[in-house]
Amino acid sequence: MSLTLIVILLSLATISYCDNIEFTVGNRFRRQAANTCETPSKQQGQCINIMGCKQLYDMLSNPNRPPAQTSLLQGSFCGYENEKPRVCCPRQQISAPRPPSQPQPPSKPNPVNNQPQQSQANCGLSTVSINKIVGGRPAILRAWPWMALIGFNSMSRPQWKCGGALVNDRHVITAAHCIVRKKLTIVRLGELDWNTTDDNANHVDMPIEKAFPHPRYNPVKRATDVGIIRLREPVRFSADIQPICLPASTELRNKNLENISPYITGWGSFSYKSNLSYPSQLYEAQVNVKSNRDCAAAYARLGNKAGISIDDSVLCAGGEATDSCQGDSGGPLMIPIKQNFYLFGVVSYGHKCAEPGFPGAYTRVTEFVDWIQSNI
Repeated sequence: MSLTLIVILLSLATISYCDNIEFTVGNRFRRQAANTCETPSKQQGQCINIMGCKQLYDMLSNPNRPPAQTSLLQGSFCGYENEKPRVCCPRQQISAPRPPSQPQPPSKPNPVNNQPQQSQANCGLSTVSINKIVGGRPAILRAWPWMALIGFNSMSRPQWKCGGALVNDRHVITAAHCIVRKKLTIVRLGELDWNTTDDNANHVDMPIEKAFPHPRYNPVKRATDVGIIRLREPVRFSADIQPICLPASTELRNKNLENISPYITGWGSFSYKSNLSYPSQLYEAQVNVKSNRDCAAAYARLGNKAGISIDDSVLCAGGEATDSCQGDSGGPLMIPIKQNFYLFGVVSYGHKCAEPGFPGAYTRVTEFVDWIQSNI
């Protein structure tokens, strides 16, 4: 079992809406000496890699562990070292670290995608409660750790006009219209409220090496509206900064999304008329996916002047008082599957914002996974 699998388990400790979970953990395991800690049962322990703690490692390896063992594993978390989580291990249980098992070669290549796959233990992990969101609401700290703010025109005082989603330590997926003929200057990761330093967010500003749209991007028809931003150097993952999963498997590519309610997040306007003033706080909402047929019929009412085409590369959602708006462009449309969130859409365009009868249009990521993976 890979060491990184414990990220899934440890992330369960923050499933509830609890802003102070990191503070609580940090105080509980305040070091008395180097690596010294106190276990949930008040024993003296050592904060180490879980692979060196026989008792906890055996619990982790058991897929049928009882809830009490899951709680013990969660309560034993004591921090990170080189971005890998550690546990407070009772001294008598400490053993030599176990070497990771050697992966077996696949019996045959994936016929759909031969690019390296993300590990589900390393992507799409969130502290957010998977409950129905009615309307929009402020996001909590670390709920969406892959959210990216894209700054324009100035390094020192950037204008935050687009969003994006981090998919690995060096690449952000966004909308092509956020890239083409724009002066991108910086990507901010790990942010919650860009107008304050009192939100406890440990954000970082990353210079951009390159930004490029999909080669078939058509700004007139608003087609293939997806692009990639490559950071100048890799970002260090933390509790505030993590990547989202890409829907690369055949099952996810073929998933019927109609009548599903994905999540959207962004720093965009609350209404179409307030486009000159964007909120500094990250907001979250849920939108209902609409059929492409209904979506195409809605936009057909605008006449040929719209010049748009609703095809298989487009996903439509919202249009019922909850929608993305100006400033949300490039941001993610996300669906949770088990413990992982997947990037299924990129905010592209709409008719005003939350206009009744007009869903928002999102670039359907499953249609472009191969292109994304070949460029990251």
